Amino acid sequence: TIAQDWLWSMSLNAKAMIYCRTPAYDRRAQCQPNIIHNVLSIEETEKIILATEKAASLLGGYTRRRHVNYPTTDLPLASIYEHDSSGVQGIVEGATKRVIADLITRCEFEDLRLVDGFVIKYSAANDAQSDLAIHADVGRASATVTLTSSRQTGIFWPSKIRDSFYSQRLCKSHCRGDSCDAWMSQNYSRHELETVWGCDCTLCLGNETDLISIHTPYDFDGGGTVFPILRNITFLPQQGDAITHGAQLFHGARPVLNGTRYVLAFFNDIPVCHEADQVLNTFLTSIIIIALIPIFIYIGFFANFDDVADDDGKTRRKMKKKTQ
Repeated sequence: TIAQDWLWSMSLNAKAMIYCRTPAYDRRAQCQPNIIHNVLSIEETEKIILATEKAASLLGGYTRRRHVNYPTTDLPLASIYEHDSSGVQGIVEGATKRVIADLITRCEFEDLRLVDGFVIKYSAANDAQSDLAIHADVGRASATVTLTSSRQTGIFWPSKIRDSFYSQRLCKSHCRGDSCDAWMSQNYSRHELETVWGCDCTLCLGNETDLISIHTPYDFDGGGTVFPILRNITFLPQQGDAITHGAQLFHGARPVLNGTRYVLAFFNDIPVCHEADQVLNTFLTSIIIIALIPIFIYIGFFANFDDVADDDGKTRRKMKKKTQ
């Protein structure tokens, strides 16, 4: 019944308010990025791309407005599965389990569930999407798997940041081999850096050639995932590798300069928190609709519109009450 549904939604929201913090203020949703190697084989990535292109051709193309604020040229996994008979769903589900296991272990989540999965297509063609502006994702934990081969792979950061006195000083004063992230110091205290966050100190003290590899042949040049909060460090994983990170850690996609880049994207959230958010949105929408009903009734039954001439001679539509 309506009353039971309402009580259920209220109890769910009460539980969520106690258990869930708003994603933007949830420390776990700011979890550092990590590269997981060999989440998919080369053959599996190629199979996903073929299935995606097949579905796109049958459906009349990719979606371009599915995400309102930061739209991507993408295709939802459900649409791909619907037109595939090659076993892509099993491959993707295996990758989902792998990245979620990393996020749960590394970012201290108790549970995570996939809430949106899709394949993104970036291209250097004139009429195509080549990049994506800095943004945060839906939910609390995100992952992307690179489906095509990049000319450059590894981790890249601007040399002026790498060589700066500020960076070297941070590394010397904070890094303890494996337990301090110098790049997070602009937003977190030293105590948090040393007791909560982790650090790859080679990122501070190394150089670009230590972490970047050049490959030929390749499917695309450019691209990569950039994290402004980490001083614009860009992650360029190999084909089949995944990047996992907190969904609220701001990031973006750098422009593809040549070729086409395919990415398998996962948005994940805590199940009870996601369900509560959905219920709350439905509840608020219902309240707005209920509040508008009397206005529509008044306009429909108790008011009419007449053409009235103003002093300047222009005719305008004005509403007035109906008289008995």
